[in-house]
Amino acid sequence: MTDELAYTISQFCKRFQVSRAGLYVLLKEKKAPPTYKVGYRRYISVSAAREWQARLEEEESTKVNPLGNKDLQVKGG
Repeated sequence: MTDELAYTISQFCKRFQVSRAGLYVLLKEKKAPPTYKVGYRRYISVSAAREWQARLEEEESTKVNPLGNKDLQVKGG
């Protein structure tokens, strides 16, 4: 468990395996966790990162399966 209260942009990208450019695209599209600045450095709070991750997981779990309710089955041997 970590005692960190916030991630720098670099720390967030490393922790969540998102490229820096990808994060800035998400920020522009309003799909990233909220950020704040202290001086010239931008941060993402750990709680905002967790909420963002939970929201992504919830969105993923509610997606409609294009194959219907059947599990994907691999054919062949």
